[in-house]
Amino acid sequence: MRYTLTDAAQRAVTAAAAWNRSSPDAGTLGPLLLLGLLAESECRAAGMLTCHAVSAESVRQHWPDIRPAESSSPDRAAEVHLLELLSLVSQRLPDGALLAGFATEHLLLGLLLAGDETSAWLGEQGLSAADVEAEICRIYGCAAGPAAAIDFPPGDEILSVPAVEISAGRADPPSGSVLFRILDAAANRAREGLRVVEDYARFGLNDAALTAELKTLRHELAGALAHLPAAALLASRDTPGDVGTAISTTSEALREGIDGVLAANLKRLQEALRSLEEYGKLVSPAVGPALERLRYRSYSIEQRVQLGSRPRRLLVDARLYVLVDGRATLDEFTELLKTLIASGVDVIQLRDKSLPDAALIERGQRARELTRDSQTLFIMNDRADLALASEADGVHVGQDELPVAHARSMLGQGSLVGVSTHSLEQACQAARQAADYIGVGPVFRSGTKDFASFPGLELLREVRSHTQLPAFAIGGIDLGNVSRVLETGFRRIAVSGAVCRALDPAAAVARLRVALDAACSASQ
Repeated sequence: MRYTLTDAAQRAVTAAAAWNRSSPDAGTLGPLLLLGLLAESECRAAGMLTCHAVSAESVRQHWPDIRPAESSSPDRAAEVHLLELLSLVSQRLPDGALLAGFATEHLLLGLLLAGDETSAWLGEQGLSAADVEAEICRIYGCAAGPAAAIDFPPGDEILSVPAVEISAGRADPPSGSVLFRILDAAANRAREGLRVVEDYARFGLNDAALTAELKTLRHELAGALAHLPAAALLASRDTPGDVGTAISTTSEALREGIDGVLAANLKRLQEALRSLEEYGKLVSPAVGPALERLRYRSYSIEQRVQLGSRPRRLLVDARLYVLVDGRATLDEFTELLKTLIASGVDVIQLRDKSLPDAALIERGQRARELTRDSQTLFIMNDRADLALASEADGVHVGQDELPVAHARSMLGQGSLVGVSTHSLEQACQAARQAADYIGVGPVFRSGTKDFASFPGLELLREVRSHTQLPAFAIGGIDLGNVSRVLETGFRRIAVSGAVCRALDPAAAVARLRVALDAACSASQ
């Protein structure tokens, strides 16, 4: 029979071979193997020993005859002793606890079962074979109970049993250990990549539907991975010995903003799922199809995240929102938008009740053309159909217009839906309906829209304390009163006449941005 060791156990045995005992009657491997286990400081056996105050110093104090070995290769007596320890463990533990080979905790159990000076001393330190056995069964998820006994012939005939390879060099791990290491690493990559994307959908995009889908995907991934032997994956893990941890590229240290982070982790997820799918087939026939389905779903999620991340990402930092009409001609409209975009306006909304649909679509398509590669969002007022036709970043609706859910179903999850609100209840309702942002007002009397009442600055204070949605104060705001708006804690404003009717729209934008930037800096 050939015994296989996990990589950590192999290193512990190799470290043990770096010591010997000078006493002529000291023929056991026990104290030396303790030093080897303690040298593998991150292994489970080292953790168990440390919890009982067993250290390399205390081992050498108890066995003062331990000396550095002249050769790193163990003698035959040490190999035979190791085989005896593994035999004791094999007879004591169920097969499920040995699925991935002998790990460091198994070597420690062997030392406790040996009934020699090492096991006696460990007992004095508070360690017992029963406790270690119970912990092993807990780790590997199996019930305690002996496996089929393995009888060894007495005397020198034990030498005919193939020995565990103990050498200073790293031997190739057995195929089973290789398989479990690959699966364990791929599973970790898939979970990590998925969590990075989910965190942005939840905290960056505030997209409840996408967050729920990513969370469902994460739970289904856990269900698919349940077909793999979790204990074997864990036991095969060898982070210190992973040659890949020392290999890196320049691109791994760089990310081109949020989009770069999302793209990298979506690819990480898909590549890991493919690796799991292929290697998992060698363990369980149920794994491949389940992971294949998850991989295909990840492609759809990638499309939604990549297409939907730009407008929502830009919205996070948006401060200045300008509403424009269609102007008298397309050329006038074009020149105004070029000025606003160049001036750093964050959002432009096309709102014009007088133009026919054909002209609105024409203006919308021009706005899309001008804003496509800029940091300015383009929103269509009221009409989701026209927003769709002009490929706008979203639509803004009023209280008596298209509901949020209907607008989103028409435009898709990647588009923004904003809502005009005139009371705290309406603002909270928009949040419950999963609007992406709200307009709050009217704050002051406006030259572009008539209202019977003006909830004013007090509404801004109420909304700010009750919702985390991006909220733009709107209604009659200009350079003369913007400071009063900013005093409420609002840091986003929507204007129209203050910019579009100004003799110099670019200068008006610049002055409003100075006020907004100063308020933002003061509140940080």
